[in-house]
Amino acid sequence: MSEQAEKCLKLILDSDVELKPRTIDKPMVLYGAGSLGKMAAEFFRYLGLPFLYVIDKNAAGVIRPNEAPETDKKHCLLVVCVANFPFHQLREELRKSGWRDIAFFYDVS
Repeated sequence: MSEQAEKCLKLILDSDVELKPRTIDKPMVLYGAGSLGKMAAEFFRYLGLPFLYVIDKNAAGVIRPNEAPETDKKHCLLVVCVANFPFHQLREELRKSGWRDIAFFYDVS
């Protein structure tokens, strides 16, 4: 292994893990109306875990993230069901629009 690869691996191993499994402990809202969002909705319905609604920035017929009620932005868990956009970047955008508790679908499933 090259010295550069070893340094990179050490940096990864020494870093704090920011994303980890998440307990569903509050009402959920799903973000993403594409394939992953549809699968997530079906998955949660199958498990009997209700979600309030689906939001999406680009899909027709669903609420836009900035149009969601402020109380939901403060008190709900927003489950991101998008796999074709960097999660960290999307999370920052959602935080700026007022969402406080954001998790990736695979971290709650």
